[in-house]
Amino acid sequence: MFYRLILLITHYSLFLLSVSSQTESWKKLENDSYQISCPQGWFEAEVAEEYKAFGVQFLLSSGAENKKDDFYENANIVTEKAPLTLQKYAAAGLDILEKSAKKLKMMSSGFSSNSTGEYYFQEYTSDLDGKMMYAYQCVWKKEETFYVLTFTSVKKKYKKYQKDFKAMATTLVIK
Repeated sequence: MFYRLILLITHYSLFLLSVSSQTESWKKLENDSYQISCPQGWFEAEVAEEYKAFGVQFLLSSGAENKKDDFYENANIVTEKAPLTLQKYAAAGLDILEKSAKKLKMMSSGFSSNSTGEYYFQEYTSDLDGKMMYAYQCVWKKEETFYVLTFTSVKKKYKKYQKDFKAMATTLVIK
């Protein structure tokens, strides 16, 4: 048991070092409520009013890779107040996802933490209007507010963005 713990701590420390060196050259986007780092070339896009009604606070976009690129990889954060624990909120969200997503395939899920605190994450693919999508989603709770950070990519490009998405999640600071 002790050796497993040492191995786990070593692995986690190496992960943090690799993320730290990866994100050093990234740009920081900050407002009164959040701070997040993202790769150079990503930008903060305007949130449409209809999405603001659903609690979308910000939207980051990768922009087009080329003229044929018809989907911009993106990240957004949604806030919601609810009198639930993080575990119950995560379970309720998963239940909704399982009922509403087409061709849902869960890849991973669990709990982790960053400087903001403990968060739940889930990684999955699903069909959105005939296009296979990849999502990496993280949920934090601060007081009675849940912060849901979602990264989205077309499935065929998710391996290219997967490491960046996970590293971006570790940089999120909720103020």
